Amino acid sequence: MQLTSIVVLAISMVATPAMADCFGSGPTWNGYQATALQSLTKFCREDWNRVMYARERRTKCRNLTNNLKANFEVEYLGHGNPTVLAESECILRLSNEVNGCGRGGESVIGDFKFTHLRMCTKLADYRAGFDIAGWIASL
Repeated sequence: MQLTSIVVLAISMVATPAMADCFGSGPTWNGYQATALQSLTKFCREDWNRVMYARERRTKCRNLTNNLKANFEVEYLGHGNPTVLAESECILRLSNEVNGCGRGGESVIGDFKFTHLRMCTKLADYRAGFDIAGWIASL
């Protein structure tokens, strides 16, 4: 990647207003926040420093414990040239979702959307206020 592309990406992520939202329903961390941070770091190390194309989304469901999973997702919202999201940026932005939202959340920063769900489920269920705890209890 050319230096100018990296500089433009860095400036756009700093200069573009951010939008963030925490999910209002679903299970809370219950002491597994540090485990989630380790898991998202592994996700970012395995899947980054590769080219992302317009509207590309990378998602990974990770086991935190035997009965607990978390879903991490990054989407490139850009419409122009392919770009690279640095591993460190991936870790920082997804860590913000874990540290800032007890039930997971999502934020848009520059041309990227970062999402963390406490459970591996459909994002639409979280946005609609889906009762994850009730669903788990019914199993």
